[in-house]
Amino acid sequence: MNSYTIKIADYELKLRCGLSEDELNATAKKVDDCIRAICSKSTNVSKTEAAILCALEFCSMADSAEQSADANDGQLEQLTEENKKAFAALAKMEAKLDAQKAKADAERAALKERYDANALAQKEKYEGRIENMKVKYEARIEQLKAKLDEAKAQAAAGIANQQISMFPEETPAAEQAPAVEQPVAEEPAVETAPVEQAPAVEETDKKKSAKSKVGSMFELLTFGDV
Repeated sequence: MNSYTIKIADYELKLRCGLSEDELNATAKKVDDCIRAICSKSTNVSKTEAAILCALEFCSMADSAEQSADANDGQLEQLTEENKKAFAALAKMEAKLDAQKAKADAERAALKERYDANALAQKEKYEGRIENMKVKYEARIEQLKAKLDEAKAQAAAGIANQQISMFPEETPAAEQAPAVEQPVAEEPAVETAPVEQAPAVEETDKKKSAKSKVGSMFELLTFGDV
């Protein structure tokens, strides 16, 4: 507690309070201004009466402030209660949202599991079909290859037989049948012109044409196989 000396309406007062000097001077100035304002309005009012009137005014203002504070406290309590109810409703709503979210997550997980299972089943099904088709096509390809090899072998054998038939081996003169001697009637000798033999070029051309024919057939068979 501090001791102070203040002056209000020309009266000096000594008092002890917990306020600071500045705070006490500000309060004393308010009281002094109130007393002087009341005295200035009426010359019949003494400073003592003005002080009493000022005290009454301050008390009324304090009561009004207290009532206002009480009202504010009531409003504060009401707002606090409303906030509690709002927080409780919010908590319920959050719990409901959490439950709905958990339910939606569970449904989504179940749906994904079913989808993955169906996708896996479809994949296995189509992979099985593809594997079966692959086996069938590979077997078909092997059959076609076997037929192709057989056709090549037959074509090669046919070409060899054709070459043998086109170029037969000459029979030795010793193996030819002996000519039967028949009596020849004597006739006068008649001069005959020598018979012209076919030129050897024709026989060579025939052999060349036969070889070219065989060669072209072999090429056609080879390209056809490819």
